Amino acid sequence: MYRVSKDGMLAPYTNTPAGRTQDMELLYRVNGAVYVTQRSVLMDEGKIIDPESCISVLMPRERSTDIDTELDFVVAEASFRSQK
Repeated sequence: MYRVSKDGMLAPYTNTPAGRTQDMELLYRVNGAVYVTQRSVLMDEGKIIDPESCISVLMPRERSTDIDTELDFVVAEASFRSQK
C-alpha cells in the first residue's frame, strides 16, 4: 500500500492500521496496468519500482480490475457492461 503526496510521488505505507479501515487515510496499491522504468532500474537493480523516483497515475477502481481467475473475469465483464 502506498500514500500519494501532493506532487504525485509514492511513499510506502508502513504503519499498522489501528481501528476501522474505513477511517484510515486514502491508500493505493500498484495495479500492474502500466510500468515505465529505466532499463538500469530493471536490469541492474532487479526491481520495477524505484521508490526514490516513483510517481503515480491514479486509475479509477472500475478500470482497475485484476483478472487472475475465471470468477475475476465474470466480475470484470459485469462491471464493464454496467458502465454502458
